[in-house]
Amino acid sequence: MVIALMVCGIVFLFVFIFGIIILRKGKNVKYYRLARTGFIIGIIGLSIIVILSIVSYARNRYENSNVFDYRWDERNYRPRYSFFTEIGSITTKTKDINSNFTVKVEMIIGYSIGDDITEKELNTKKDLIRDFVNNYFSEKYKSELMPEYEEELKKEMLKIINTSILNSGRVRIIIFNQLDVIGW
Repeated sequence: MVIALMVCGIVFLFVFIFGIIILRKGKNVKYYRLARTGFIIGIIGLSIIVILSIVSYARNRYENSNVFDYRWDERNYRPRYSFFTEIGSITTKTKDINSNFTVKVEMIIGYSIGDDITEKELNTKKDLIRDFVNNYFSEKYKSELMPEYEEELKKEMLKIINTSILNSGRVRIIIFNQLDVIGW
């Protein structure tokens, strides 16, 4: 499309310049009416070329932008992600000393669709992530694992995974399929 716009632009530019040259010589010139028509066509054509170029540039700039790193689900307007589900279920004791509380966690990690770097990094560091999740929950008290603190837990884990475990990949979301504190 860019080449077609350039060719049309050059043609309209020549028509426009031809019209100006003839019109400067006066009304007595043999091709005066043709030159006037060429001048008008040249202005209209160049205007169209400029508008199409701006639209094409804006469209390409929008499509290639990294402003949004995820796609939106058209039905319910929520971001969609690719998910890493290889962590599995992890069971560990909480930090509570006088009680016998166990936490059972099953979580999935979401990352941007098409982010091959993060996908590869998550797969190669799967055991490290499992170890991190185990240690993370073993350092928490039962009171810190209540449902009202779930979002804080997710944010903290997200930050740690992105800064301490992954090198160049970025995790976007953590979802707990299960987060149960069991004990007496």
